[in-house]
Amino acid sequence: MLKIVLVNLVMFLLALPDTLLPLFGIPSYPSSGIGVTIAFIGTIFWTTKENTFHISKSNIIDAIYNEANIAIIALDDAGNMDSCNGYAKNMLAIDESRDCKLSDLLEANEQQLSRIMEGKKLSEHLMSKKTGISCSVCSAVSRDTYGDSYGVVVMITDAIINKTDRLTDEEFAEIKKHPVIGGEILSGISEMPDIEVGARWHHEKYDGTGYPDCLSGEDISEVAR
Repeated sequence: MLKIVLVNLVMFLLALPDTLLPLFGIPSYPSSGIGVTIAFIGTIFWTTKENTFHISKSNIIDAIYNEANIAIIALDDAGNMDSCNGYAKNMLAIDESRDCKLSDLLEANEQQLSRIMEGKKLSEHLMSKKTGISCSVCSAVSRDTYGDSYGVVVMITDAIINKTDRLTDEEFAEIKKHPVIGGEILSGISEMPDIEVGARWHHEKYDGTGYPDCLSGEDISEVAR
């Protein structure tokens, strides 16, 4: 940034005679225009170099924390929630105005909670106490420069497809998105145009009770039928 300021200062000084000398009837010297041109090119060069696109580690962390469809919860060393992202609030119905522990959010026994606090991934799924969503849980221990733990970051994803109990209305609404998503993924296969149609409407029913578009009878593509 300092280089850009210096180059611009040089450009200003070189252009100054062109502005002031004619006021006193003195012609400006021809080299000033060349100097201004060189300074201008230098400004473009350094500006481009200084503004080269770069994604820092903090940018990546912020993007994951705020935008990724994953619940992220920070716990202190005693298992108390320190903070969470927006996805966690919605997925687990977290009220940040109240103190809570991980045990208040998930149906988990002492052994499972201990494994989470140790930064170990659980092979089994846990149930959200407030929303009933089946969760896949893994965690990472945060350590200081001496290697001592000062907390745990817990990452939780939906595991709806593995849920053995009846789905909630919200979970079933998520499940019903897959034909549309599948159709969009397959839409680029021009050699097999019917494959997109089959994917989008393969859960439609002849009586009109299917999804995603509640088509019925012969309104459903023959491929999908």
